[in-house]
Formats: sequence, structure tokens, C-alpha cells
Amino acid sequence: MSGMIQGGWEFVVAAYAVTAAVLGAYATSVFLRFRSEKTRASKETS
Repeated sequence: MSGMIQGGWEFVVAAYAVTAAVLGAYATSVFLRFRSEKTRASKETS
């Protein structure tokens, strides 16, 4: 017993894929909210 896990790269790839998807969705959400707030603010000043 060497204490090393054999294989397991599928789990690592899946974890990174899920993390990338969540961060991408969050970044998209922030961008869209920023854009709508910017549009709303410019309409109020007009």
C-alpha cells in the first residue's frame, strides 16, 4: 500500500468542468446585471 489513488482523473476533470460552468454562469449574470443597471441609469439621467 503506497497511499496513492490510482486513476481518478475523471473526477478531477468533472470537478473542474462544473467549477468552470458555475463561474461562467456567475460572470455572465454579473455582466448582464451591470449592463442593465448601466442602461437604467442612463435612461434616468435623460
